Amino acid sequence: MTGDAFQKIRRLSEVLKLLVMAIALTGGATLAYCAWRLSFDLQNFTTDIGRYLSGASLPMTFTPVAIGVLILIACINTVIASGGLLAVWSLFDRYAHGEVFSARCGVLLRRAGIFAFAGALSSVVSRTAAILAVTYANPPGQKMLTLAFGTTELFLLLLAGMLVLLGHIMAVGADLEADYRSFV
Repeated sequence: MTGDAFQKIRRLSEVLKLLVMAIALTGGATLAYCAWRLSFDLQNFTTDIGRYLSGASLPMTFTPVAIGVLILIACINTVIASGGLLAVWSLFDRYAHGEVFSARCGVLLRRAGIFAFAGALSSVVSRTAAILAVTYANPPGQKMLTLAFGTTELFLLLLAGMLVLLGHIMAVGADLEADYRSFV
């Protein structure tokens, strides 16, 4: 690889690392804001959650179990997002230090794809579980169970599959290159 190409990869990797950091900080601030609203502004927070979950105002019952389920869903999604961001950060860091075509970069790319796949599935399951949790204690006829799968999830699954496949190809290619170098 030429020095100019390496410099372009290095600069782009540094910019992408900053983007990952901005996403992580925004996610952390969002979690802190939600925790504050849950603690000090529960009435308006529950209204906002209802609008987010259904797009309209649906009757919801926020029992301690429902709030616990929502917190659990948020924690699971935070772990998935954090794992994906860490994998992407590590990948960009390796690229920035000149390690472009290595088995470790392939593993990190594959790991980012796995987290993206988990995120796509989690978005479908999380929304379903959240709506079920906040309407479960409603009177008969006002309970709701939804399952939504849209183009966003479909494209995220496609992207995740591509990342996993490209990561696997990169890891196998790096191993093959090491084998070829040992023969020469």
